[in-house]
Amino acid sequence: MRGFGRVFKRGSTYWIAYCYRGKEHRESAHSDNEAQARKLLKKRVGEMGQGRLIGPSEERLTFEDLASMLLTDYEVNGKRSLESAKLSIKHLREFFGSERAIDITLDRVRSYVRERQREGAANGSINRELAAEAEAEDRSFHAIHIGIGINTGECVVGNMGSDERFAYTAMGDAVNLAARLEGQSKTYGVSIVIGEATRDAAPSWVRSKVAAAAASFPIAVAGRLRALRTAMLGGLFGPRGDRLRRRGDRLTLGLG
Repeated sequence: MRGFGRVFKRGSTYWIAYCYRGKEHRESAHSDNEAQARKLLKKRVGEMGQGRLIGPSEERLTFEDLASMLLTDYEVNGKRSLESAKLSIKHLREFFGSERAIDITLDRVRSYVRERQREGAANGSINRELAAEAEAEDRSFHAIHIGIGINTGECVVGNMGSDERFAYTAMGDAVNLAARLEGQSKTYGVSIVIGEATRDAAPSWVRSKVAAAAASFPIAVAGRLRALRTAMLGGLFGPRGDRLRRRGDRLTLGLG
C-alpha cells in the first residue's frame, strides 16, 4: 500500500497509519497478524477513495447512540415534533436495538418495513419512522409511495394454469386497464387513479365525495384510442404533482 499508508508494529500488535484530509490517522489492527493489518489498511483506503472514511469510532457507533443524539437535538432546539420523534424511535428501537449503525443496511431497512406492515402500520407511519432514522444518521430520506389503479368491468377470476404453473389470478381487459391506471399514478404523482367506469358505476353520494376530494383529468392510456377521464386521489406530491396543477387546463384541452 505504498503511498496510501503504512503498517507498523507496537509490541506484538500491528498498527496502521494513513492520511485523510491532511491529517494522519493511526489505528490498531488488534492483531499480531500483518496480513490482517494490511487488510484493514486496504479497507480504509477504499473508504477514503469513496470520500467517506468510516474509521474505528464510527464503526463503534450504535443505533442507540444515534437515537439519543437525535432526541437530544430535538430537546435542545425545542422542536414541536419531539413527541412524534420519540414514538418513531420507540418502534425503531424495538427492531434495531443495539445494532451498529453501519450494519443497518438497505436489506435491514426493508426487513423493518415488512415487519411494520405485518403489524398493520400505515405507510405514512413507516415513512415518518424511517425519516427519523435517516435524520439520526445524517442522510437523505426518500418516502415510500404506492400507486393504486381502480377499474370496474367484467373479468375472469379463479385458479388458472397448468401442472407447471398454477395460481389464483384475474384476467381481462378491465384488469389490464386497472394495471395501466396504476402505472399513471407515478406519472402524475398521485396515490390513487380511479377509472371512469368505476366512477360511473359508483352511487351518486360516492361520486359527489370523489368529485370534491379528487383532481379530475382525462389521460392517455396505452391500448385506448381516446383519453379516459379519471379521478386522482391521495394528494399531488413531488415535482410531477406541481406540474400537474399548473398544466391542468392544457391537459383538458389536449386530451378531452
